[in-house]
Amino acid sequence: MLGEGRFDVVVIDDSVPADVSPVLADAAQENGTGHVLLLAGAEHYNAAAAFAEKRGFMTLPSPVDPALLRQSLGMMATASARIHELEEQTESLRDRMDEMRLVNQAKLILVQRFNMTERDAHRFIEKNAMDRCVKRRVIARSIIRTYQT
Repeated sequence: MLGEGRFDVVVIDDSVPADVSPVLADAAQENGTGHVLLLAGAEHYNAAAAFAEKRGFMTLPSPVDPALLRQSLGMMATASARIHELEEQTESLRDRMDEMRLVNQAKLILVQRFNMTERDAHRFIEKNAMDRCVKRRVIARSIIRTYQT
């Protein structure tokens, strides 16, 4: 199941053999899972906690108090949602920076090739984007492809 999608929280309980839990936890994290919670029995708790601390997992003793489990899962889900929100913001900023880089590169080409001012080059790109109902990045890429030496 871990290979099929991203999960906000993965809980690995103490019914999983102690030598398999770390492998499963690492696989969950590599798959982009937000948080991993290891439930470990008393005999394996210290080793599981040391392992989890190094990798940023959470560990609870098993058997676990249901209220503590609910509280922990709630905190992990909240943190996971916040991380997801920040990832989306980061992606949006990357897209905007990529567009700015393309537009600036296209403006430079227009300034050098056609002796436009930067302001005129910017206006040219924006007007063409509006006239064609496309994003500025599309016009910028077209200019770059056409005139780049």
